[in-house]
Amino acid sequence: MHAIERYYKINRIILKLVGLWPYHQSYFSQLLKVLFVSILVTFIFAQLKRLLDQIQDDWNSLKDKFEIKIIKKYACNARLFSIVVMIYCYFGLLSCGIVQFLPIILDVLLPLNDSRPHYLLVATEYFVSQEKYFHLMLLHEALAYIIGTTALCGTSAIIMTCILHACALFKIASCRIENAIKKSTLMIPSPKREYFIYRKVVHAVIMHQKASKFVELLTSSFGTLFSILIILGVSSLTFNLFQVSNTVSYFN
Repeated sequence: MHAIERYYKINRIILKLVGLWPYHQSYFSQLLKVLFVSILVTFIFAQLKRLLDQIQDDWNSLKDKFEIKIIKKYACNARLFSIVVMIYCYFGLLSCGIVQFLPIILDVLLPLNDSRPHYLLVATEYFVSQEKYFHLMLLHEALAYIIGTTALCGTSAIIMTCILHACALFKIASCRIENAIKKSTLMIPSPKREYFIYRKVVHAVIMHQKASKFVELLTSSFGTLFSILIILGVSSLTFNLFQVSNTVSYFN
């Protein structure tokens, strides 16, 4: 602990500021943790509500059956993507669960003289006896996996839903432009034809502007966070590749 206090002081200070330092958890640290989590959650809720309200407004503004069919098609694609992501993620979670619970299952089905050794998939320090409280630790790990997987599925699904909704709006704008200059429109007598084309083009431009504003809203909601995640992800990947390179060089 003396080494951590001396050489990792900056890390300790930063984590203490947000209530994530695991040692000496005071009442103030717990309060900070609740405060920061509450701020993050309410901020995310506000951003998400803006996006969902805008999606609902876009649906309500459509009256043409063909345009409603287009937006329904993209919504069905978003729902299909959500289902596929959930199946993929929860199948992986189930596989990890089977591996984790395999010694317990084998002890029941094919018992040995001694119980098979039990290990957690992720090495975690709980500051208690692992043998005595193994099942509680296992339950805690399982709940953490379930919550994390559900958050991952939900986040991926809502982002893809918003992206496909924006694609639907651009598709509707494109169809409005095509309908404005189609052959049957050009056969209308001159005074009415210009007015009809003008009105159709205006509606197409309005829909294009609406789609562009939705993309801007989506970018402002997630762009900064994803930029940070990309930077951290690339940095982590670079560091890991560097470690692998050093390990391979060491053994060679």
